[in-house]
Amino acid sequence: MMGTMLVLAGTFVVVAAGPELRWEPSSLTLIEPDARYGRMIGLPCGDELCAFSRDGDLCVRRVSKEGGEWLPTQRVDSWDDGPLTNAELLVLRDGTVFLLANARPSRAMREQRRRMPSPSGGAPRFDIRLYRSHDSGRTWGAPEILFTAGHDRNTGCWEPAAIELPDGEIHVYFANEAPYPKSGEQEISLLRSTDGGRTWGGPETIGFRRGHRDGMPSPLVLRDGGGIVVAIEDNGWGGPLKPAILFTALDDAWRSGIVTGGSPRRWFALAEPPLAAMYGGAPYLRQMPSGETLLSFQEQIDGPWQNSRMTVCVGNERA
Repeated sequence: MMGTMLVLAGTFVVVAAGPELRWEPSSLTLIEPDARYGRMIGLPCGDELCAFSRDGDLCVRRVSKEGGEWLPTQRVDSWDDGPLTNAELLVLRDGTVFLLANARPSRAMREQRRRMPSPSGGAPRFDIRLYRSHDSGRTWGAPEILFTAGHDRNTGCWEPAAIELPDGEIHVYFANEAPYPKSGEQEISLLRSTDGGRTWGGPETIGFRRGHRDGMPSPLVLRDGGGIVVAIEDNGWGGPLKPAILFTALDDAWRSGIVTGGSPRRWFALAEPPLAAMYGGAPYLRQMPSGETLLSFQEQIDGPWQNSRMTVCVGNERA
């Protein structure tokens, strides 16, 4: 979600019609002005860490469990050829913190159109990169490039997100246009690591609806061995993008094949049938300790997506 970074606390309650969220307006807190794509995560030390981009730089900011005050913003990295954005966080069971980001060569593309050399020389590409911290996000290692796509917006890669499975395998999911330079299609790709992120396999296609665009994956390992779900934006339901869920059993972990548009392992995320004019993009998926899942997304019933509101829905333990 682009714009000013805010956080709002809520209460999870059970009423006659089922569980629902009740937001506490007095808890509304400004984290960072003019920031984009914010994500938050709890750290083993009890602090919370927020990652975002501001003026194209990749940044983090933490709130201390002791004082409850946000500490100064820390710039993790910047890139001469464009913004580092779509920040995403993962804390591994060994305490290592992963910060993922999407490098977008927008400045380079503008300068190429003006026939000027890029700031870094050559032709920069879209990429997915990883930063590691071994001290709860206080310091960060150098960027590691996990995947490189094309030079322009028809062959880009976007929006990484990661999970750690119970057996220690790490997954990084992202939206990928690189295989479809002429068609405008887009898939959900997966990178795997079985050694704590030291080495990674090549990209695997886990979601693809022919003739359409699957994007912005948000993965979740369901509790009690319930499987792996990925919330995506999917324009195959008629009209603009809408939230959908991809599913695989935990012991399968996508090895049984691609989740196509007609697969029973793909379903519309909302209980009501989709309205053709509805836009529902940028999904994000989490699970409560009691088992219910929460899905947030940008929603606009009729009109431009820039006028969207943030909607949060409550689902069952199977998403």
